[in-house]
Amino acid sequence: MKKNVCIFALMACICFFSSLVQSQMVEEILTEDVSIQRALSSNIELLEAAQDIDFASQKIVESKVLYFPNFDFNLNCSHFNSSFLTLVSDSMSQAPILLPDGKQDLRYSARISVWQNIYTGGRIKTANKLTKINKEKTENERDIIKNKIINDVKLIFNECLYYRELLEIDIAKLRSVELGRMQLSSENIKKLRRKCIEEQLSFEKELLNLLAVMGKDINSIVRISGKAIPKIKQLDFDKCLFLAYQFKPELKSSQTQEKLDSLSLNLLSLQKFPKITLGAAQEWLGARLFKDDMNWYISLNANIPIFDGGSLFTKIKQGRIKIRQSVLARSKAEREVRLSISKSFLEYNFWRKRAIDAKLLEKKHYDEDDIELIRNLNRSYCNLEFAVGVDLDSY
Repeated sequence: MKKNVCIFALMACICFFSSLVQSQMVEEILTEDVSIQRALSSNIELLEAAQDIDFASQKIVESKVLYFPNFDFNLNCSHFNSSFLTLVSDSMSQAPILLPDGKQDLRYSARISVWQNIYTGGRIKTANKLTKINKEKTENERDIIKNKIINDVKLIFNECLYYRELLEIDIAKLRSVELGRMQLSSENIKKLRRKCIEEQLSFEKELLNLLAVMGKDINSIVRISGKAIPKIKQLDFDKCLFLAYQFKPELKSSQTQEKLDSLSLNLLSLQKFPKITLGAAQEWLGARLFKDDMNWYISLNANIPIFDGGSLFTKIKQGRIKIRQSVLARSKAEREVRLSISKSFLEYNFWRKRAIDAKLLEKKHYDEDDIELIRNLNRSYCNLEFAVGVDLDSY
C-alpha cells in the first residue's frame, strides 16, 4: 500500500513539474503591432519620460497655488533682558517681534496671519505659462523616444520577415530536390544548404534584436506572425513636409524651447514692476495667551524695485541671447528635418517605382528577388515615416 502511495506521489510530482515547465516554455506569437506595444510598455527611457511628465504636471499645480493666499500661525517664547525697546526680525512671519524696554524674563506671543498677492506685474501668470510649456517640452521629448522605438521595431520586424521568407523558399527547394521534383548538382545542393544555415542564423540574430528592443528575456520562445506585404502608397512631398511641421516632435521641441526662452525673458522684464500684497493678522501677547493683550491689524504693502546694482539688465541681455540661440536651433532643426524627408522620400519613390514595375501587387507568390525588393521598399517606407514623425498609414 505504501509503495503504491509513493509511486502515485512520484507520478503526481512528475506531472506537476512537467506541466510547470511547459507553462514556462509556452510559445508566444508576435505580430508587428504586438511587438510595438510590448516595446513601448517596457522601455526604460520611455518610463523615465513618463515620470518627467508627471513631475512637470506637479509643477503646474504648484504654480497655480501662487494665486491662493498664504496662512501662517506662529507661537513664540522669548527670554530677554533689554534696557531699551528691541525689534527682532522673524523669518517665519512678515511682522517683526517687538520686545519692550525694561527687564522681563519671559515673553509669550501667538499670531495668525493671512497674506494675499493683489498685483505682481504678471509674474504669477507668466510663471503658470512657463510650467505649461515646460510640460509640452517633456511630452515632445517622450514622443521623440517613442518614435525611435516604433521605428526600431518596424525595421527589425521587417528584417525578420525577410530572412524567414527567404528561408522558407530555400527549404522548399531542398524538399523539391529530395522528392525528385527538381534536379540540382551536389555542389549546388551544398550551397543551398549552406545558404539555409546562414539565413537561419541571420533570422535568429534579428529575433534576438527584437527581443532586446521589447525588453524580453533572450531565451523566450516566440514565433513571428505575419507576411511581407509591399507598402505601395502614393505620397506627396509637400504633404509629408506639412505633416512633419505639424507632428514632428523634434520640430515641436525646438519651437517649445523658443517659447520657453521668450517667456523667461518676459518674466525677467516683469521684475521691474511693483508687487502689492494685502495682509491681516491677529496677535496675542502676555503670560496667558488667547486671554490678555490682543492686537490685530490689516496691512497693504507695496514693494517697488528701483535699482538692484544692474543685475536685472544683465539677466535681460542673457535672456535675449538665449532667444537668438533658440531661433537658430529651430532653423537648424527645420533644415535637418527637410533634408531627412527629402532623402527618405527620394529613396521610397525609387523602390516604389521598382515595385510597380515588378507588379508585386498582382503576384500571389514571391521569389527571392521579390522578397529582396519588398524588404527594401518597406524599409524605405519606415524611414520616411520616421523622418515625418507620424504614421503615414493614417493619412
